[in-house]
Amino acid sequence: MDWAGGALPPEQRALRITESGLGTDHPDLAIRLGNPAGTYRELGRAADALPRFEWASRTHTAPIPEQQVSAPSVFPRLGSHA
Repeated sequence: MDWAGGALPPEQRALRITESGLGTDHPDLAIRLGNPAGTYRELGRAADALPRFEWASRTHTAPIPEQQVSAPSVFPRLGSHA
């Protein structure tokens, strides 16, 4: 469990970056949502984990939006989230 507390900040940062590039309903966001959810679970913070797992589940099964952003168009914006 020692690793879990240190894992949250980069997981949350990756989630924000992915969300800003793909939007809140893109299926690829599900992995980024699941990472902090699992960490919260490891920390014994079920109340924080559950809504993220539920959001990841809904997002994973969502159709890909028509205006899908390609990976190369997301990468230039990564520096703006540092």
